[in-house]
Amino acid sequence: MARTGYNVDSFGHNGNLPQILRQCGMDNYLFSRPGEHEKHLEHSVFWWEGNDGSRVLAARIPFGYNTNSRNDLVKKIDKVRDQSSREDQNLPLCYGVGDHGGGPTIEMLSYLSELILSHQASDLEFAGPDQYFDAIRDAGGQLPVLRDDLQHHASGCYSANSAIKRANRLAENALVNAEKWASLTGLLYGRRYPLPELSEAWKNVLFNQFHDILCGCSLAAVHQDALYAFGSSLTTAQQVANSSLSWIAQRIDTLGGLAPVDAARDLGRPIVVFNPLSWPVQAAVRVRAFQDRPQAGKILAAVDSQGNIQPMQLITSEHLIGNDRDGLFRAQIPACGYALYYVRNCPLPQDGEAASAGSPHILSQGETAACLTIENDHLRLAVDRTTGAISSLYDKRNQREVFQGTAAVGLVMDDTKNDTWAHGNVIFRDQVGAFGQAEVALTEQGPLRCVIRSTTCYKDSRLVQEFFLYHDAVDVEVRVRVDWREKHRMLKLSFPARLDNPRSFYEIPYGLIERPCNGEEEPGLNWFAVTGDDRREQHCLAILNDGKYSFSVDHQDMQLLAARSTIFADHGGPRLAEVDYEYQDIGLQTFQYLIRPFAGDIHQGDVIRRAAELNTEFTAVNAGYHGGFLAPSASLLRLPAPNIIISALKRAEDDDGYVIRAYETAGRATDAALEIIPGNEPYACHFRPFEIKTIVKPDQGAIQETDFLER
Repeated sequence: MARTGYNVDSFGHNGNLPQILRQCGMDNYLFSRPGEHEKHLEHSVFWWEGNDGSRVLAARIPFGYNTNSRNDLVKKIDKVRDQSSREDQNLPLCYGVGDHGGGPTIEMLSYLSELILSHQASDLEFAGPDQYFDAIRDAGGQLPVLRDDLQHHASGCYSANSAIKRANRLAENALVNAEKWASLTGLLYGRRYPLPELSEAWKNVLFNQFHDILCGCSLAAVHQDALYAFGSSLTTAQQVANSSLSWIAQRIDTLGGLAPVDAARDLGRPIVVFNPLSWPVQAAVRVRAFQDRPQAGKILAAVDSQGNIQPMQLITSEHLIGNDRDGLFRAQIPACGYALYYVRNCPLPQDGEAASAGSPHILSQGETAACLTIENDHLRLAVDRTTGAISSLYDKRNQREVFQGTAAVGLVMDDTKNDTWAHGNVIFRDQVGAFGQAEVALTEQGPLRCVIRSTTCYKDSRLVQEFFLYHDAVDVEVRVRVDWREKHRMLKLSFPARLDNPRSFYEIPYGLIERPCNGEEEPGLNWFAVTGDDRREQHCLAILNDGKYSFSVDHQDMQLLAARSTIFADHGGPRLAEVDYEYQDIGLQTFQYLIRPFAGDIHQGDVIRRAAELNTEFTAVNAGYHGGFLAPSASLLRLPAPNIIISALKRAEDDDGYVIRAYETAGRATDAALEIIPGNEPYACHFRPFEIKTIVKPDQGAIQETDFLER
């Protein structure tokens, strides 16, 4: 069993790794990057502490992890000996032909053996990482404590190769959701869990998370192979999920006591909508290839099993076959569960009820107006007709402007001096231009949402942003389509928050971390946010996304790095004029982001949950007409605490039972009850602040807690 995490070539290490390592049975961590020139450490050996208080004994390898010759080794011994003396601490000396090499050579081993046996180097000892850390512990003494990320190295890798980054996000989310649905049908109804298929799919994803692949710094051919592997994993996840969802839908009673022909006439078309998240959601659900039309004096709507009517908005279909339109409605879906809706014609609302409260609408300002504006009860959004950027986002709830200046503008940064890794550079703000020449239009207006489309250009590149405002939304969803044609350039979207005394936060695995607002490029997951003061009140602005990992905050200016066209695998070699190099990110890409302003600190805007919703597909299945033993709506798994998220539900690796993983998000101790429905007693859980908890329900026996290794 591994006791030491050995991660010498990674480009950085997130601040929640101590807890993850401890949950995997490891007490030590050996790393190399960032080096002293990239992050100063008080001591090369220290206690590394995570958000929850978990600690591992960590050591940074001095002067790199390899030696390519005996001469290199001789010089390195002297340098490490000198640093060991200055720190008054034993230090690890890593040697051998590393980084794709062959390890220690016979010459190196002979030289070291001779030194040790001849007593010429009494301070040298052959040891592995475990023995080294044991010796540090045995020596006792006080060591400093670090509670922080270990960053930065190769900051360009947070953004290099958008296709790989987005494929990774899609594959991770798809596999997690497929595991949940396969587990729920297995746990509750005894259906076979496809463990071999999902295991192989995860192996593809994990292989691609090797740092040179996921970080976008491999050869072009490697990235193409990686995309094929991600595609294979996505296909497996979709097959598993579709099979499970269809299995559930086929066992829901959609007849309501009627014969099929009568149900079709009286109830409408049955649609089952699924939610894999561990809390109830209200989601906009798209019903594809929609052929029904409103009848005279009626509206199309989705009606739930209790008779509640959700008006349906007809939107453009994804194909041009006949007069088909897609339908969109707002569904209420239980936690880790499903809801049955019937699509049918319903009577028009009575006078005064035709427009629901909060329905978005356009402010009529005429063709010569500077802005196109849409609003609901919570927000008013204005898009400038000249720049195509947001000129105003007004938060009606808190009576304040969200931005200080224009927002969502596409800025073009020079990237010529950087290699693929962007070695030695952590700030990317050398602006050389901005997108403009805008075309702005209202493209949708209905009971559910309004949409403004902004199209802007920079030279041969094109940026399309569609701003969606839903009738009850407290945030703005933006869908982006970029046709990027620049070389050695970056595209950044800028969001200058109207906040004083800013503090910036980023999502990391199973948690969050605060970092300085100093303009340095930072890695993050589904969101980053800035909190600060406006008129002596605390507010927050969060930017959520579904496939980007590179962000920066310079004072109040939040920037999302959307595209970066560096040469594939450029490690600073000579760029020859006669060579037609292949560049990353050239061409079309799509992603989404969401602008979420709110009052209070980072924990008061439900950011983590909302970001998970942005990254989740709430699948709608045509159910057909049939009887069944399942209720029309049900939650199958719950852990009802607002600061607890179930991040995984899967079959145990030893194929005995099911494993549930959850974590605490707000930094406060919490008691909650895990409910597996139906037929199981709730399991009482106590979460420490920021704790990740793993629970196993064996096929036979009581629920119990375990660790990441399921021991």
